[in-house]
Amino acid sequence: MAFSGSVSSFIVDPTDSAAVYSITQKSEVYQSKDGGLSWTYFPTTDSATQENIWAQKLEIAPSDSQVFYLGTGSQGMYKSADGGETWVHMSEGLPKNQNGYLAVDQILIDPTNFDTVCIRLDLGYRIYKTVDGGQNWFEIYDGTSSLNPATDMAIDPSNTQILYIGLWYEGVWKSTNGGLNWTPKNNGLPQDVQGNIPITELAIDYQSPLPVYAGTFDYGLYGTDDGGDSWVYLEVFPGTDKQEILSLEVDPNDGLTIYAGINDRDDSTKDGLWATSDGGLNWAQYFPNTWVGLIRIASSDSTVFVDADGINKTVNGGATWQPVNFDMVADIKVSAFSDILPFDRDFIYGGTEFGVYRTTNGGNIWESKSQGLGDPYIYTLVMDPNDKQRVHVGTLDGVYVTTNGGENWDPKNNGLANKNVYALAMDPINSTVLYAGTARGIFETTDGGENWIGRSDGLPFTYNSAWHLAVARDDNLVLYASVIDVFGTWQEKIYKSTNGGASWVDASGQLPSDKTIRDIAISPIDKNVVYVGIEGYGVYKTVNGGGTWELKNTGLTSPNVKCLAISEQNSEIVYAGTSDEGVFATVDGGDNWVQIDEGLTSILSRNINSITVAPNDDLGYSGTGCGVFKAY
Repeated sequence: MAFSGSVSSFIVDPTDSAAVYSITQKSEVYQSKDGGLSWTYFPTTDSATQENIWAQKLEIAPSDSQVFYLGTGSQGMYKSADGGETWVHMSEGLPKNQNGYLAVDQILIDPTNFDTVCIRLDLGYRIYKTVDGGQNWFEIYDGTSSLNPATDMAIDPSNTQILYIGLWYEGVWKSTNGGLNWTPKNNGLPQDVQGNIPITELAIDYQSPLPVYAGTFDYGLYGTDDGGDSWVYLEVFPGTDKQEILSLEVDPNDGLTIYAGINDRDDSTKDGLWATSDGGLNWAQYFPNTWVGLIRIASSDSTVFVDADGINKTVNGGATWQPVNFDMVADIKVSAFSDILPFDRDFIYGGTEFGVYRTTNGGNIWESKSQGLGDPYIYTLVMDPNDKQRVHVGTLDGVYVTTNGGENWDPKNNGLANKNVYALAMDPINSTVLYAGTARGIFETTDGGENWIGRSDGLPFTYNSAWHLAVARDDNLVLYASVIDVFGTWQEKIYKSTNGGASWVDASGQLPSDKTIRDIAISPIDKNVVYVGIEGYGVYKTVNGGGTWELKNTGLTSPNVKCLAISEQNSEIVYAGTSDEGVFATVDGGDNWVQIDEGLTSILSRNINSITVAPNDDLGYSGTGCGVFKAY
């Protein structure tokens, strides 16, 4: 399952274009070994403390693809010498503020010596360098004194003592002694009315290192072939539009081939990726009207990867492009699942923070199915067990229904007093009967959502919000709901109806009312056996329809239960997803729990928002803070 805006950066192994690494916006690293066709979580854990490393930038040494440097937002720098198997904290000498180490914005590794590295910190206001593989760092640029941040760095591969930095206000500066001293090199570069020379990107020709290219904020692309002594304008397309260079790379195997991501601030049709194969004489546009902020080129075979509404790659210089993030388990929160159908176990819907996704092959590929949804955040989702093309979802814009497998959605809100729909429950006998939990109580439809009527009699609060609903399978007139007193005490209680929602009674018993109820699960064979997951407390169980409740936490090492699922084959088997320790299971009705979290290795993957289990318990899916995980 993927979302096109979820990747914050990515890199390609310089020796193998099939090895690609992506960092999501939630600071986790994913790896592809087949050029982006499939992705797996790439663990980054401090080997000394076992703490999770929140990645911000990652680079592989050009001279040894087993050497990785990883920069973070506040944890400093890490290094791996074994291809990412182990990580060592390498931050001696790096500056800190009240939040920890300054954030790493760029990593530049010497192409001939992996022990020499420059890093750009704190939005470019400082640049630090190491010459001993990260054991010690020292400052080579301090832009805080003049409030002049560096926006990019480049290194001459033929003489790695020659460095270039692009500055936001003062153009391009050059060092010939590894960053100890800097000299401006701005002859021919454009100035704005204040005299500033805003540089956004730098790139260097690795085949012939004299050519250097500089992208500007408003004035397009420039190049120099004399080490920066003079610059000339490279016209990508005619006109005087304000052209911002967002990204810039030169093919390491062909210095005449250049790729630039351009934002034309006067004409959005010119936005996109522009490429030349003749040193800038002629240019071709790809991905028009698209923001292209990331470009990476593999040194091994010139395969090009760009982030253009998702990662795309070309192996033939742009003649054809292939999207390569179909099934990346990216930073997408999965909040709801449809049930697994016994007659089509590979057909599942997932509700996420970015809309509805559907798989028809057991999760190998997920497709976005959100056309027509007014609000993309899916709180709840139910599928008609007799018609897999018919699905209802609850959003902050009401209930939406599809009758064609998600190809399009229609709002169904007639009669709803409030469109904040947090819960949906379908009658197990008659699928045209549904119940909706909203910010203003509970509603029922008997015609598949065409019309809704209020079903809040007996709920004592003037303004009540119903967050969870469940209908008993062995008696479709019995319902349980969690309801919050919105403008009163904010207490949350369990209510029960024995007449299809016509009236409700308090069934909370001795349940704690000062914590959040996360889920309700009713035994498929006994309407009186109910489990409730409560944040901070764990799992409570009643065997008498809510008359009394018993805490069932033996073996449950995390009390932060967010979701529950009960086996259809054996009602004593229950699954509980937690917000911090993955999934637990019990085979004796909650008397004892065991953790079943193999494969859930990251913090986000152990944050379980939803669970669905096949009727015979041999297959399950968990929706996490970073996508879908499948269990066998």
